[in-house]
Amino acid sequence: MIQFVFVGFKGDTDLDYLEKLSSRLKDQFKAKSLIFKDTLLNEGLVHIKVSDESDSECDLSFEIATFNGEKQLLIQINIVDPENFNELAYMLKAGIKDYLIKDWDECIWLKDSQSALYAHQLYLQIYNAENSLRELINLIMIKEMGVKWWESYVSENLIKTFKDREAPYKITAPMYKNIDTMLLSLNSNHLSQIMKYKKKKWIPEYNEKVERLIFSNETKDLKSIQGILLNQFEIQVDLWKSLFSRYFDDAFLEEWTTFCKNRNHIAHNKLIDKVANRSIKENIINIQGKIDNALQQFHSQAVSDESKIELEKITLENEKEIMEEESGIKVHDNAEINQIFNEEISRIMMLIEDEFHFRSDLILHDYNSEQNQHFFNIKSKLVNENEMNFYQKKYLSDEPGSSSDLIIEIYLEQELQYTYNIVYQNGEAYFDDEQSNYLPMMQNRLEELDDDQFLEDLNQIIDSSFPNKVEEISGWHYESVKDGGPEVVADFNCEECGEETVSIYDEFHTFGVCVSCGHNQSNSIEECMRCETYYNSNIEGGHGFCDSCSSFIASQ
Repeated sequence: MIQFVFVGFKGDTDLDYLEKLSSRLKDQFKAKSLIFKDTLLNEGLVHIKVSDESDSECDLSFEIATFNGEKQLLIQINIVDPENFNELAYMLKAGIKDYLIKDWDECIWLKDSQSALYAHQLYLQIYNAENSLRELINLIMIKEMGVKWWESYVSENLIKTFKDREAPYKITAPMYKNIDTMLLSLNSNHLSQIMKYKKKKWIPEYNEKVERLIFSNETKDLKSIQGILLNQFEIQVDLWKSLFSRYFDDAFLEEWTTFCKNRNHIAHNKLIDKVANRSIKENIINIQGKIDNALQQFHSQAVSDESKIELEKITLENEKEIMEEESGIKVHDNAEINQIFNEEISRIMMLIEDEFHFRSDLILHDYNSEQNQHFFNIKSKLVNENEMNFYQKKYLSDEPGSSSDLIIEIYLEQELQYTYNIVYQNGEAYFDDEQSNYLPMMQNRLEELDDDQFLEDLNQIIDSSFPNKVEEISGWHYESVKDGGPEVVADFNCEECGEETVSIYDEFHTFGVCVSCGHNQSNSIEECMRCETYYNSNIEGGHGFCDSCSSFIASQ
């Protein structure tokens, strides 16, 4: 369910506000092909059923009331299947909010199950990533600095925070009262403080200024003394440089700061829309991937027995083969998922090339889709100002049952026009103890691009930015015959492509340029002095006359 309320009606009267609201919304969403039906109008209350072309449905209700002389409009959107994300409901809440806000002073959001669904999905991933980093810090510090590492390599503020929280935590969960919960008691932003901790030692040096300030009666001199003495501390241990930089790149700490902000956004029940969900998800996937790589690197270095590592690898591979054979489920690794996405990119490029195969005025260029985020480009031979660029971003996860994302972005110059999300769902199976074999839990599948919508969006950009001048010729010719207007293309063929599409009218297109191939032959075009028609002097005529007139003059 989604609920929000508008307060402070700006109009002079609202007697017919609800009666007109249904028709106003129909007009507002007309371009979206929505169906509004079963409108029930009672005094101060309207119920509307809304559905779209995919048969997705939502129930809308609008209730207007007055409290303490202040008018309020309560809007409620009920979703038929609230456990799954409803695109129709998302479009309605955004569209209604933006459309009606002009009628009211303020919009107050009350309840949003879609935002809650995003938070539920994201928080589990955040929880896993956060605890993965706790695990890694503990493993690294115990191995390098000993079991009681936090007594010597954690700031006093963090130790105090741990001690303040330790007793209440252990009272709440008594089973864990006799274990070390140091890292589990700290917040996510505290973890990066541990990773950046610098152990310093004071190396005193005589300073004449300090000696003079000590005997001063001015309290402000104490700060000067402190500053001088602090400069005499030398770093003995830098945990980031000496330990954690082995496992993480320099960008990780900044990315973790963003992760902590995202975590607090969700934990503090802030609203989440599609943009926030995608941004937070990308950050989590990136963070989790780096931590997983670091854990893998740590374990590969920590175990010196290479034969044990090889044996574990062989065991895992054998278990995977048995699982796939018994369940019929395929669990792809990142390399295989990447190849699946590459094949989809290749299919998309062929889709574009087939769609515009006969547009000889366009230049279609594809790049190595496996190596470049920028994988396709469209330019016009007639319009130099614009070009379209296609980019791909991949977010891979090879865990059983996990999803990977291929993001396709279309830019016109520097402006983002469209974004498409292609999802690959990895397969997952489980071991059934009763049957003593693996059974399928989730089939692996690729949610391919909606080709029709993609081509519709693409043609919309092409038609507005790279208009098809060849198709316009017949319209100009009809106007010429009907109203005696000018002819816009020459009677002769283009010297480059052979098509009879050379512009001779600037209002149609640049004089002398072929609208089929873009070849400019304006320097070769002359006007016959006898019949006043244009001809290409490179191909016919001479001395100011076309071939026909030259033949006529010669016959006389």
